[in-house]
Amino acid sequence: MKKCLFVLAILFCGNLPNFAQKAKIDSILAHLPEIRKNDSIYYSKYSGILIDYYRSVNIDSSDYFINEFIRISKKRKKPAATIYLLTQLAFNANLKGNLFQSIEHNYEALALAEKNEENGSITFIERILGESYYQLKQYDKAKKLLNSALRKANAFKNEYEITACLIDLGNVELELKKYSNAEYYFRQVLKRLENEADPLIKGIAFQNLAVSISKQNRIDESLELFQKSISILQKANQYYQLSNVNIDLSELYFTNKKYGKSIENANRAIRLGTKSNSPDIISKANLWLYKNYKILGKKNIALDYYEKHIQLKDSLNKQDFQKRINSLQFEYENANNKIKIAQQNNEILAKQNENLELQKNRNLIIGGTILAILLASILYWNRIKLRKINESLELKVQERTAEITEANLNLLRKNNEISEALFKGQTIERKRVASELHDNLSSLLSAVKMSMQAIKPTNLNDSEKKILESVKDMTSMAYNEVRNISHNILPEDLEEKGLIETLKNVIKKINISETISINFKSNFSEKLDQKIELNLYSVVLELINNIIKHSNANISEIVINKEANSLFLQITDNGKGFEDAQNHGNGLSNINARIEAMNGMIEIISEKNIGTKIMISVPI
Repeated sequence: MKKCLFVLAILFCGNLPNFAQKAKIDSILAHLPEIRKNDSIYYSKYSGILIDYYRSVNIDSSDYFINEFIRISKKRKKPAATIYLLTQLAFNANLKGNLFQSIEHNYEALALAEKNEENGSITFIERILGESYYQLKQYDKAKKLLNSALRKANAFKNEYEITACLIDLGNVELELKKYSNAEYYFRQVLKRLENEADPLIKGIAFQNLAVSISKQNRIDESLELFQKSISILQKANQYYQLSNVNIDLSELYFTNKKYGKSIENANRAIRLGTKSNSPDIISKANLWLYKNYKILGKKNIALDYYEKHIQLKDSLNKQDFQKRINSLQFEYENANNKIKIAQQNNEILAKQNENLELQKNRNLIIGGTILAILLASILYWNRIKLRKINESLELKVQERTAEITEANLNLLRKNNEISEALFKGQTIERKRVASELHDNLSSLLSAVKMSMQAIKPTNLNDSEKKILESVKDMTSMAYNEVRNISHNILPEDLEEKGLIETLKNVIKKINISETISINFKSNFSEKLDQKIELNLYSVVLELINNIIKHSNANISEIVINKEANSLFLQITDNGKGFEDAQNHGNGLSNINARIEAMNGMIEIISEKNIGTKIMISVPI
């Protein structure tokens, strides 16, 4: 995100631990068993201390104490406290990179706040949810929630929330490139911040207003606003935000072809980014230095800066990817723990039933031995009592079975959600890799090719000339191969036109090469589920690749038909065939894995020197 979120900047301030706080925490932990005996004192006196301290030391411990205090607040029927604690749990999830869990906790808090008409909390939570959807780039949802929060904040004259909502709405409009709308919101913010003492908020507001105006080509006006932002932030030693302003200025000067000033601001951003330990800022600054030196014709210097930018960007991407992996792992472990708890509860209930049955037999034996005279009456009394107990137990078993069934259904839904999230994550990653290959590696290969073209062949002997021409040809081949790979990872046609039209285009291009003639047939053209289309596209591409590379075939036919609730794919060729499909490399293994993931079936019929037929069916 280009600008830091309003709420995170405010909430996180002051949460760092110090030595005095550490000593106080040690004292609390030493007497924790005694403190816990009194829920009221435990909650009211120590909740804030324990939650805030462990948030910066061990965030999982912070979660533990929040859940402890949620239990106490629910027990004492204090909904306002429960709402606050749920938002704290959501904030922790956000810090851990688990944005979806953060949204889930905030919606739980919002439902409780609406039920208890906690208007201040409703406004705050709607704004935080808006910021979460902004982070997910779901801008329509973000605007809807932020506008709702702004209306409520205006109704209750909550100046803090009004300002926060205006800043967030301005940031959304910036991302949507609606710069005049963004300007309106940031001017409203600055009107409200005339008497604001916090330099960070005011500095960011001036910076954002400057960006929105610069995007409208009002350069002089935007430069004055940037200088105001710098002046405010310098006085407060806000190095990270100062480096952010210099990145914006470097972009502005580059766009207006003032390359010297653009380089000057990018270098200043690197110095400030180093001071504030901000690799994201340093990466962006190196990118602008690369663009400036490239356009100035200093290719070697440009390539050095581009390499630094890529190294930092890859490092940041790995950190982001690891966060997503940790988030999914947490969801998986949480689901497993719920299953184990349900199983343990079921075992305890069965044991209790068994104990009651033993107690029944023991009562019968004791009654028969000691009170033989009253045997009939005792047996009758026991029957009535045991019948009631059994009825009660059966009712409890039924209720518990219903709860476990509901829990299992919830777990299945959760697993489906995780699967969908993983698929979305894979699609995003495919897009990112395709973009990186196309934009970065292709650019680098182009730069290599340009550098080689600068070599004068007149200074080379015949052998060196041949080597130079060979390297040029290999570079061109590598460039074309990178473009093909980036397109095939996730072609734009697949999202826009669907599987059938995309395959038609691919096969049309292959047929132009005249290496093989592929006939394509289908009885439908409408789009299917995105996950099925992506998997089938990959399967067909892998099979075509196998035919071209290994089969020596010159004719192939691909048929995709839809019948009832199933999709049928058949691919045939007149190649040399193969004897053992099970040991035919990783290609068929990958295909089998994709078909299994769609609950489909595959059958391969191959005859040596006659050809191969592959039949696949997939439920839709």
